[in-house]
Amino acid sequence: MPIDIPNSSLTPPFKKEGAFSEEDFFKEMAEAIKNAPDAEVVEKEKNKYQEALEEFVKGGSLKNFHSKTDKLSMPGEIKIPSFEILLKALRGLGFDNEFANRIVEHEKDHWEEEIRCGFDPGIFLQFWKNKNGKVQGRPYVQTDYPDNIDGEFLRNHLEKVFGAPENPSSGDRESLKYFQSADKSAT
Repeated sequence: MPIDIPNSSLTPPFKKEGAFSEEDFFKEMAEAIKNAPDAEVVEKEKNKYQEALEEFVKGGSLKNFHSKTDKLSMPGEIKIPSFEILLKALRGLGFDNEFANRIVEHEKDHWEEEIRCGFDPGIFLQFWKNKNGKVQGRPYVQTDYPDNIDGEFLRNHLEKVFGAPENPSSGDRESLKYFQSADKSAT
């Protein structure tokens, strides 16, 4: 779900804590915003993923899915170490608490479904510039699945992951439509 970034000239008011440096993280985020690729670059990679997902959901091989998605680079992305930091990042980007909390809860629903099945998902923020030069972004949860996982299990699992939030995003709904069309073609 792309969201316009209210404050793309990030100047974080955060302090270092323990081994993890919020200051360094927010510098990395500011750099990602500064170097955000054009939307077309991001859209191209997203479309490649969606095409591979659709093929896999409709019965394609896991090996083929992995070969197509493992090589994708998600330009403009940074890894978020925790949901607490994601919340701080969203607030630092100028989002109000209610909206930031809603986004975090949405991504947590995806993350918890991954954890429930024993996977180790990551939390990411991706930035890009739209055709007017405005910075946009999206948070997401991503998991690297093992090559030896059962394809049917993964299909069922991915459907649960995309459908986990009470209010699926436009991206979730886009991915879920592949499962619905695969269900219809199987009957």
